[in-house]
Amino acid sequence: MDSDAPEHEQHRLDLDAASAEQIDDPWSARRRLAWGLAWSIPVVALVVGIVLTSSGTLEFTRTYDGYTYEAEYHTVWPAGLALLATGVLGLTAAAIATALILTPRPALDSR
Repeated sequence: MDSDAPEHEQHRLDLDAASAEQIDDPWSARRRLAWGLAWSIPVVALVVGIVLTSSGTLEFTRTYDGYTYEAEYHTVWPAGLALLATGVLGLTAAAIATALILTPRPALDSR
């Protein structure tokens, strides 16, 4: 910055530089929320997929008079496999995107 500039002009230049840095901040709140969701949703899908795949079938019973009951079975392992695949693909995509975003790039020449 120019040391010959008046003090109020120097202060304005400092404020402009600070606001420019704030605008160019790569980890703003919106971006942090997006990255948090990009990582947490696949992790949740992966965990739920593991649980559903390992359980295989869910049983729901209804007791009518203490002696008779009705059992209802639901097969959940196919949904578990789908969520497992979704979680793995989502985590892979988030890892690739993070690697691409955080890799330093050479500055472009303004020739």
